[in-house]
Amino acid sequence: MPELPCLEHLDLSNNKIATQDCFKSLMGFTKLRVLIMVGCPLADELADRFKPEVLIAVGTALKDIKTLNEEEVGEEDYQAANDERAERAKAKKEAEEEAIRVAAEKAAEEEAAAAALAAGGEPKAEDE
Repeated sequence: MPELPCLEHLDLSNNKIATQDCFKSLMGFTKLRVLIMVGCPLADELADRFKPEVLIAVGTALKDIKTLNEEEVGEEDYQAANDERAERAKAKKEAEEEAIRVAAEKAAEEEAAAAALAAGGEPKAEDE
């Protein structure tokens, strides 16, 4: 999308927008106050989650949005989006840390098994 920093009203109704990638494209419209995407596959799919998902995606970059698909946006909507964004980031970090821990455990088990084989012994099965 072109850079239009003064754009306040954007009506994308009835377009074939189907992924949330489009939300990141809105970040350059820092004065955006109204976004309408009625009739877009994405808005239809998200239904009641449309407003929160837009606010979660754009963060504080678009702090002037007042209307999303003809629904008023209030301070409580921004706060709920900020809380959800933080919760998702925390869950993502925890999942990444768990994946690293599991990979390290597996590598240690494989190393121990290889060492046991090299020493002429049988690999020891661990209790689960």
